[in-house]
Amino acid sequence: MNTETYTSTNVSTIAVIGLGLMGASILKSIQKYSPTVQRYGWSNGNELVSAIESKLINHTSSLKECVTNADLIVIATPITEISAIATDICKYLKKNATIIEIASVKKEIIPCFKKLNKNSRLIEYVHTHPMGGSEKEGFQGSRTGIFLEKPWLILDSGASKLSIVAEERMNWLLAVCGAKRLDFPLQKHDQLVATISHFILNISHLIFDFVANKHPESLPLAGESFITTTRLASDNPKMINDINIQNKYHIDNLLNEFSEFIKTSNITDNPIDYFDNNKQLRNNWLHHRRK
Repeated sequence: MNTETYTSTNVSTIAVIGLGLMGASILKSIQKYSPTVQRYGWSNGNELVSAIESKLINHTSSLKECVTNADLIVIATPITEISAIATDICKYLKKNATIIEIASVKKEIIPCFKKLNKNSRLIEYVHTHPMGGSEKEGFQGSRTGIFLEKPWLILDSGASKLSIVAEERMNWLLAVCGAKRLDFPLQKHDQLVATISHFILNISHLIFDFVANKHPESLPLAGESFITTTRLASDNPKMINDINIQNKYHIDNLLNEFSEFIKTSNITDNPIDYFDNNKQLRNNWLHHRRK
């Protein structure tokens, strides 16, 4: 368990826009592991009230107040809101601020951040993607440790490198959250994340749908293997719907490829070597992943 605290010479105030599972979890990590940093947040509805009442953030009466003095701004809203928010807040930001977004699909956000970076030499806009998460949702599901030992992608557009200040801010945030930094090409993000995340989300739903609707009499017998395999079917429905709309091309391609793979795999006819090989491959992958 992490017991260290972290300080940053370049972050005295942070603002998080979107106080759901991811945004509030980031703030809770900062509250615990970097308590001297001033925390501000903004969200629609009861999440803002909950964050203020629990003293997770300072009292905030407007989006402008939330971001005006922030060194680092994290946009943790639904994918469809990020570009509009990033564009709206730029007029309130102080010089040399760093803005990051943590969306799981980048296609629609890339043009916006590219334009904002081009028009501002003093504010940096950075694409990132923490690979932590939970089937729980909203402020109530947030917690410290959700990013612990998980990859956090820092995405390189190829246009320019991050400044020394922005690099230090990112390294501080990842240290506070306990995440592992992984630098990654921006243009490959949506395709590869579809493979190991968005595709799996949909497969989890399909498996549960198939059993619940085609073979409902088997559900009372379900044990941990079924619960684990279908855990992601309890994820936030709006989030999944947004992902499927934003990354439809790659997800559809993977589902079609997987459908053909199932048809030709003849898995019940495979010898024991097939299962043994998969076991060894997965165990080796897990071993190296944990290093």
